[in-house]
Amino acid sequence: MANPLPSEVSELLRKRNLELVEVLQRPDTARRRFFTLQVRPSGTRVSLKQKRDLIMKIFGRGDAPVLTSFAREVGFLRLVRDEDHAVSSWTPQFLEEGSDPQPWYLRECAEGEFLGDICFDFGIKEDFLTTGFRREFLGFLVALHLFSKTVEGTKVHRSLTRHDYRWYEDDRNFYRQHIEAVSQGELSKIGEILRVREGLLGSEANVFVHGDLYLKNMFWSTSAAQERGRGRLAVIDWELLHLGNRAFDLGFVWALSWRRPRWRERLVSEFESGLPAEERSRFRELLNIVTLSVSLRFIRHSEIMAGMVTGEALANAHQAKEAHLEALRRVLAL
Repeated sequence: MANPLPSEVSELLRKRNLELVEVLQRPDTARRRFFTLQVRPSGTRVSLKQKRDLIMKIFGRGDAPVLTSFAREVGFLRLVRDEDHAVSSWTPQFLEEGSDPQPWYLRECAEGEFLGDICFDFGIKEDFLTTGFRREFLGFLVALHLFSKTVEGTKVHRSLTRHDYRWYEDDRNFYRQHIEAVSQGELSKIGEILRVREGLLGSEANVFVHGDLYLKNMFWSTSAAQERGRGRLAVIDWELLHLGNRAFDLGFVWALSWRRPRWRERLVSEFESGLPAEERSRFRELLNIVTLSVSLRFIRHSEIMAGMVTGEALANAHQAKEAHLEALRRVLAL
């Protein structure tokens, strides 16, 4: 069988004194290909535990949006590495990029377990909703926001889109055509809320936002990762990185932790406690807007999946949908 990897990779591993042990190809998508590369120091016989796993991500053939997302993700990971900022504790180490025959990059494998399966669990599993995870996630969030301020003016920072009022309005208009459980009247009221807060959304779209914190983009690992100076939380897939408000990523995890209402309220209150008093009311306004946005997203997802799953997954879909509807209507009632 021919080696499926770009020719540049063999030379890269040789320069790093690494020997390729095995290549595992994940299922292809129309736009991306993923490989796990198991490597070890050249000329050694190490145990399985001492082998390293690297992830290679190969991007689409001539697909302009995908190539743009590649440049965004790679630029961010390279910037984190070069700046050696604290946020690197939560991002897998970026190793190298190339373009033979399609754009690709290589990074360390994120350790740990997914926080759940969005098409089975429909939210973060209760076992992960611990004080440790909450504090680790908040540490990541604060570091990411600080990093964005630290690197203002860099090429990466300047290249990012801003998610201000127009983005939220376009998002709402999409759901006017693609959601059943939320009435047109409720969607119109969301539009009114957005218009009143247009200035706030514009002025606050000024920090790095991951924008895609689905369950399989976050890993929770054992203490072994910390022994190597890494956090227990690892965040991957930065293709949707943008400049937005600091409530969005938090609101994503808030929504996905619907199984434990008290846990997620602590998430919000602990983040708020680190803000200057004069900023807390603005943050609450932003979080309410984000709650509307992500609730629409997850209600639609539950509606779609309810027609495709059975048993426990179907029950989870219904429970998630009701939780997101309740959150949306709570904000509309304010």
